[in-house]
Amino acid sequence: MSKKEKADKQISKAMLFDFGKDVHQYLYNQVLIADAKVGLLLTINSLIIAYLFENRVADVPIVDTIAFSLAILFFFLSDLISFLTIFPRLFSGGKGMIFWGDIATRNSPQEYEDDAKRLSTAQLGEEYIYNNYYVSQIVKRKYRYIRQSMILLFLGLASAIFYFIAAFFF
Repeated sequence: MSKKEKADKQISKAMLFDFGKDVHQYLYNQVLIADAKVGLLLTINSLIIAYLFENRVADVPIVDTIAFSLAILFFFLSDLISFLTIFPRLFSGGKGMIFWGDIATRNSPQEYEDDAKRLSTAQLGEEYIYNNYYVSQIVKRKYRYIRQSMILLFLGLASAIFYFIAAFFF
């Protein structure tokens, strides 16, 4: 193998590591953004539920009661799905170098350090890439739940608006 081929191979190993690390940071940011969105959804739902109960009109027709109940149900389901979004994942029990659950399976910091020292730059890049796949699955799940939660939030808002219009004008 020529010097140029060896240099290209070294560059590709370093690029693999950098690529894996950069994607990992991107995915981590997506997790943070998703969790912030969930916090906002939970806050909005809680405020609306509190407002609905505080301003509930007594002695309204059955249609209004159904609209009120549907609004509460939609907001509750939106909250439930939001909680599923932030529910932490469990230990994997593997021996990976990136995921905290895998790191925590080591008996000591020294064992983790020794395992890390045994890996080449390319192998660390592969660890990042392997972990990135699983983090991307988590991000995908979070955003699917956020979308479902938002749909339920909007259905709850529509029901609440219908309830207030019907309660105050009919």
